[in-house]
Amino acid sequence: MVNKHILYAVPIGLVSLVAILGFYKALKIGPTSVVVPLTNMYVIFPVLYGFIFLRETITTTRILGIVFAIIATIFLSL
Repeated sequence: MVNKHILYAVPIGLVSLVAILGFYKALKIGPTSVVVPLTNMYVIFPVLYGFIFLRETITTTRILGIVFAIIATIFLSL
């Protein structure tokens, strides 16, 4: 019998492979000083997922965190 955790690990591994290949492709196309800050914006997606699908409360602190993360990425990319 196949371990059920393997069924979770394989799709996650494939998504990670696509993400890594996309990262390297972005590094070939654009300068590192722009690509790396943009790829570090991945933390915003779970927060938005929580707001939209899990109906988590939207607080001022969370909104400010997202806004400051976006502003920091813009400044780091200049």
